[in-house]
Formats: sequence, C-alpha cells, structure tokens
Amino acid sequence: MKIKKFLAVFLCAVLVGELFVYSAAYAEKETLPFSKKDFELYSGVGGWYAFLKIKESGKFQGGYHDYDGGDSGEGYDQTVYFCNYTGKFKSIKKTGEYSYALKLGKVTLKKVKKRVEIGQEERIRYVALKKPYGVEKGKSFILYCPGYEISKLPKKAKEWFYGYGISETQKSLESYLLYNKKTGETFYSGNEKNA
Repeated sequence: MKIKKFLAVFLCAVLVGELFVYSAAYAEKETLPFSKKDFELYSGVGGWYAFLKIKESGKFQGGYHDYDGGDSGEGYDQTVYFCNYTGKFKSIKKTGEYSYALKLGKVTLKKVKKRVEIGQEERIRYVALKKPYGVEKGKSFILYCPGYEISKLPKKAKEWFYGYGISETQKSLESYLLYNKKTGETFYSGNEKNA
C-alpha cells in the first residue's frame, strides 16, 4: 500500500513538473501575428530607405540604402551608403488586441571585404556603414496591427504614418507599423487590403 502511495505521489510530481516546464516554454515562445512580413522606413525626402523582413519568431533580415548623387569626388560621381544585417526581436508580448511589445536582441552586421569601394565602370563610391541603420538606436519596439485605432498612436508614429501617404480620414490601421520607442522612427508594412 505504501509503495502504491509513493508511486502515485511520485507520478503526480513528475506530471506537475512536466506541466510547469511545458507552460514556461510555451510562455517564452509567443510569436508575431504573421508568418513573414516586409517593412520599410523612408521619409519621402532623399533617396534613402531602410527595410526589415521579419519572421513570426521575431528573427529578421534588414538593411539600409542611401543614394547621394551630390556626394562626388576623385574617381566617382555619386555615393551609395549601405548596410545589411540580421537580428531578432525577443520577449514578444501581446499588450492589447492589436499591439505587441518587442525587445531588440543581438543585431549582426553583414561583413564586407572593403568598407569603401569605388566601382570603376559606373563611377559610384560604395560606403558600408558601421551600424545597423533603422534599428541601431532602439531596444524597445511596439508592433501595431491592423485594426489599431490611429488616434491612439504616439505622435511621432502618426507623423511617419501620414508621411507614407495614408489618408488622414482613415480611423484604424490597415497595415502593420513597427514603432521604435526611443527614436519614434516607424516602419510600415504597406496596405494589407492591397497585399
């Protein structure tokens, strides 16, 4: 009888332990509400843009490209500043019906053979940046999802959002916005209705 009680208590302890481990693992693996999504950051002024290709897990590829036709010198007529990088948003937490809080994890710049190189045929100088432009100044981000009320967006997010040519009569988001809490820079996924 004592052996049966011992086995029952032991099995209960094992099951509770496994349930706790499973719950903790599940809680840590909250994902984003899409399998893969492309985001862009641009102001409409100048020839620059940054982009992020974000997966459901929070892993992403990103980059920056800035064409400067006025930046010329000996052997080149224009300059392109660029960088490419990979990284991951961690600690994904749903904070509302249409919003998620994200923490930026490690970001790794893609290595280049030469930081500055001049293309002889096209007479363009290519300059690789030392920082991952677009995410380098932030650690905390908010993902706003389609359906989020535009009037509740932070002021800086609205400025970027309307800069993408969105009508000011629109009441709720029809796209995803990724907002950098430190800088206010806001990536845009494009209109989901037309995707």
